[in-house]
Amino acid sequence: LGDVYKRQVRKGSGRGEEMRDGIVIAGYYGAGNTGDEAILSGMIAALKDQGVGNIIVLSRNPEETARLHGVSSIYCGRRQEGLKDIYRCMRGSKLLVLGGGGLLQDYTSRVIPYWLSRVAMAYAAGTPVMYYAQGIGPLKRPKARKLVSFLSNRVKYITVRDEDSLLLLREIGVDRVPIEVTADPALGIRISSDGKRLLGKAGIQLREDRIKVGISLRSWKGEEKYLPALVRILRRLRRLMPV
Repeated sequence: LGDVYKRQVRKGSGRGEEMRDGIVIAGYYGAGNTGDEAILSGMIAALKDQGVGNIIVLSRNPEETARLHGVSSIYCGRRQEGLKDIYRCMRGSKLLVLGGGGLLQDYTSRVIPYWLSRVAMAYAAGTPVMYYAQGIGPLKRPKARKLVSFLSNRVKYITVRDEDSLLLLREIGVDRVPIEVTADPALGIRISSDGKRLLGKAGIQLREDRIKVGISLRSWKGEEKYLPALVRILRRLRRLMPV
């Protein structure tokens, strides 16, 4: 991420370039979702490693985001709240990063218009846009596919976190912008806690002769199909290894 930011800076960042500084990150942050906060932590670490100091995160809870991640943050509400501040922030920045995570999907009809309205706002502000580590889809609705294709063909650079996301973007006609498959930003987290101590506090003991396997599940559509398959895999794992 830091390398891409530097390339965009060298290319120039749009109107009023000499007055611009730093980067704006937009995603599902400040909403109490541990996975999204892990993604943000990895992104910030990558940027700071490249010397990017001015980072502003759009957040549902900017005070909490600033406290957790040590960056500036402004409010980004569910619908239209805070748009003037967001636009002003984009006009002063060199790049808008949308991501990471599964933002561009149409499980509900409002999600894609919400996120792409931020992309359109950046275009209006003359600020380049990058999608970072996106999980694209599903995109079932024709209108959603057209909207994603239209606006995504105007961003500077796209990275996705899996091959299926790349193929879906190409399928809907996103062919004017470089697309690269990258790792999930959460893999870049700097771990400072003692995992063994945390497991001990939870009453979980580790044994040298046994492998401890942890699984985190969430309720999702189609779980009636994948949960039985997961149970079969875990039973097989117990037969094959000292778990």
